[in-house]
Amino acid sequence: MTRRGGWLDFLHGAVTRNVGLKLSSIFIAVVLFSVVHGAEDLRRNVFVGVVAVPPGDAKDLMLVSEIPDRIRLTLSGTRAQLNSINPNDLAPVELKVHDPSQEHYYFSPSDFDLPAGVAITQIAPTSVDLRWVKRAQVDVPVNLRTIGKPPKGLLLSADPVIAPDRVVVTGPKDTLADLHDVDTQAVDLSDLQPGSNAWTVRLASLPPFAEYRDTSTVEVRMHATQDVEERKLSRLEILATGGEVRKIRPRRVNVVLRGPPDRLNGLDPDQIVPMVDVSAVDPGQGAAELPVRLRGVPQGIDVASVTPAQVVVIKAPFARKP
Repeated sequence: MTRRGGWLDFLHGAVTRNVGLKLSSIFIAVVLFSVVHGAEDLRRNVFVGVVAVPPGDAKDLMLVSEIPDRIRLTLSGTRAQLNSINPNDLAPVELKVHDPSQEHYYFSPSDFDLPAGVAITQIAPTSVDLRWVKRAQVDVPVNLRTIGKPPKGLLLSADPVIAPDRVVVTGPKDTLADLHDVDTQAVDLSDLQPGSNAWTVRLASLPPFAEYRDTSTVEVRMHATQDVEERKLSRLEILATGGEVRKIRPRRVNVVLRGPPDRLNGLDPDQIVPMVDVSAVDPGQGAAELPVRLRGVPQGIDVASVTPAQVVVIKAPFARKP
């Protein structure tokens, strides 16, 4: 037998000889490893929420201490025990104050509901300072705060409407003594559109420990219209159409136009022509009173007035054929 063959036979025998005993040994070793490490004492940090529960006789008092939203617990226990804890399933600890004169609250391991065998080795913070003050409420008006300007050509046709225009605020009595009104968050007037506009607007932040009792928002309504001005054009000469006239009295009129300021300012007075149509007037009837019409008024500009609105016209007779 060669040297190589001897080694192969030795390895084959080592693997296949007493297979059942060897597998049993491996299984027992794995179980012992799991038991030893599962029983190992470990530590883990979890966070638990905090809920303040005031005493039943403290209706006119309020707690103005900085209560933490959550506290940190350092837990000890076996790996299996600690791994079984889901922080999301831990109920918030209730900070129960039995006496309004109590100045401190100390957290105790008995405040927390934890699985059996799990110990609390540390609580952070360990306590909370308590301070109580008189509670009050005030009814105050709401002020609308605005920024920006309406878009060019728009203006507010009426005062803004705020609903509700008064709100109730509750909080420490000393703090509310200086609260006479509340502002809204800023409304940007550059967002105005022609016609009705409405926003739901949040009210401004309040002093510490004060809060709005019923609502922290208001409805703001505004109505925007086109910005218009008037421009007067004086002594415009009347043009007759539909025939020859002997006389127009008066010969000139004054015109008032109304429209957006930029369009009125860019208007050329020569393009506005007062006119009377004499085509239906019988030359033999003498004087006729006719309305004055305007030609050349641009779109978007209205005629506010023509003075006089009517003029007297005498039509010339038809010329005789030779």
